[in-house]
Amino acid sequence: MAKDKGDDKAKRGRPVTGTALTNAENQSAYRARKQMVSVTVMIPSTEKAIVDQWVKNSGATMSDVIATMIRLANNKNDVDNDSSA
Repeated sequence: MAKDKGDDKAKRGRPVTGTALTNAENQSAYRARKQMVSVTVMIPSTEKAIVDQWVKNSGATMSDVIATMIRLANNKNDVDNDSSA
């Protein structure tokens, strides 16, 4: 039997993207988000441009880059404090 011309309509509802997460993946992402702490950082625009360039070149997120910078600064302070003791 031939289909009616009404079957050519777009389907109702939200379109499928093909990237839906499973319940386990959603729960894992939720737990990871809950472990994060929100912090507002204010820096001069010249330094912001530098950080943006690092983010672009590394492919990491802004959070990852800032966390790495903090770790590096902390390690440098630890080395400086050890050498002055």
